[in-house]
Amino acid sequence: MGQIRKDFSSVWIFILAAIGSAAGLGNLWRFPYLAYEHGGAAFFVAYIICLLCIGLPLLILEVGLGKTSKKGAPEALALIGHAKRFKIVGWLAVLVAFGVLTYYIVIASWVLNFAVDSFKMPWQADSESYFFNQFLELSSGIGAFTVPKLTIILGVMVILLLSYISLYKGTSGLAFVAKWITPLPFILLLILLGNSITLSGSLGGLYQLFIPVWSTLLDTKVWFAAATQVIFSISLATGVMFAYGALLNKEVNVSKTCTIVVIGDTLASMICSMIIFSVLGHVAYIDGKDVHEVVSGGIGLAFVVIPHALTLLPVVQEFFSFIFYASVFFLAFTSIVSLFEAILAALMDSKIKLKRATILFIICVLLFICNLLYTMGNGLYLLDIIDHFINGYLMVIVMVAEVIVITWLYDINRLSGELFQGGGSQALHTGFKLLCSYIIPMVLTILFVKQVYTDIATGYGGYAAGYLWGVGVIILIIVAVGSWRLSRKL
Repeated sequence: MGQIRKDFSSVWIFILAAIGSAAGLGNLWRFPYLAYEHGGAAFFVAYIICLLCIGLPLLILEVGLGKTSKKGAPEALALIGHAKRFKIVGWLAVLVAFGVLTYYIVIASWVLNFAVDSFKMPWQADSESYFFNQFLELSSGIGAFTVPKLTIILGVMVILLLSYISLYKGTSGLAFVAKWITPLPFILLLILLGNSITLSGSLGGLYQLFIPVWSTLLDTKVWFAAATQVIFSISLATGVMFAYGALLNKEVNVSKTCTIVVIGDTLASMICSMIIFSVLGHVAYIDGKDVHEVVSGGIGLAFVVIPHALTLLPVVQEFFSFIFYASVFFLAFTSIVSLFEAILAALMDSKIKLKRATILFIICVLLFICNLLYTMGNGLYLLDIIDHFINGYLMVIVMVAEVIVITWLYDINRLSGELFQGGGSQALHTGFKLLCSYIIPMVLTILFVKQVYTDIATGYGGYAAGYLWGVGVIILIIVAVGSWRLSRKL
């Protein structure tokens, strides 16, 4: 019952691993577009406020409880209260991590395919038509199933194999990924940034990104977007930070360490934003358009707009195309590894009497089956809806449940002392307790209710209400029943 997981050899391995988990696809295509859509520099203000008032305190809580308990999310939360009743919240987080992996790996497979194709650049004629019609072979709607796409399946298999190789030995594999894989995308992104800001028209793109529209701060949509981006970006509500915190040495100062992680993740978002909008400014300049006409959000940004932009670079388009997609792939892979570890830690702490390698193999098989759903022609539609409910709904529910359980039912005064290791002023401790106990759950609940109201009133993504809420209800039922059953059995 339970297996020993060795601590990280140094605090910097943890920091690199945590930054690798935090810095992912959301930094590259979600953060820049949200910043552009919600007031440029004004969004940065909302994001930083949410980061300091919501993200950092919650990160400290998750890492701190993981470090104190030396357990993954379910067993860490089981220490609170009687009869381990709050284990269900931890399993809910673990199932969120599994749910994210069911489609995140497919997106990483797209990236891997684009990296391999970079030296041919088959999207040169029409990047939009190539991605949707030739690469994805997108069907007419969510109900129109087709044969799974072989190239995407092969990419999924490669990623699962790399994940298995990286993780089956335990902490040593995590440490290797942290030390040697995590720095790679940052190095590649800095090379891209140096090239991007020198392009003609780049200043026009940066202007659109950084010019503030202060009136947007009065819109609750901006704050919900900022809050959910913070939760997703620093890997909260998935059990990852419990699992990584459990591998920390007892002498580590959690608050200072988490602050470094948050700074690293924010720098990644800023670098990605500057690259994206420098390149978009160049596209607008070359095509004779306004930047507004070439900006696209989400998947379209990474697989339609950027491929087109790469074909317009003045020199060595193939080389910079490869660097871009290689850096995106490494960002995605380090996040995938961390989500795997969150699931592994929870199962290794449980009553399952299987070796780590066996558990990992079973997870890989289950994920391969789940990822097949997104390799068909209607996969993009299904992925979009599931991502919306997991990011916009489940993660917020998990965060509210976690913070209430930890701060209301655990000894918050004792925990605060442990997390800050006796340091900090009385005002800091009081502010931390006030934020975590009352302000954060209240703000997240208000934003959550507002999002539900918006989805009911206006819908989402143009999907028929039956498909949208049908898929959403199925997801919620599976996760709720699954977490309850796991908490009872394991």
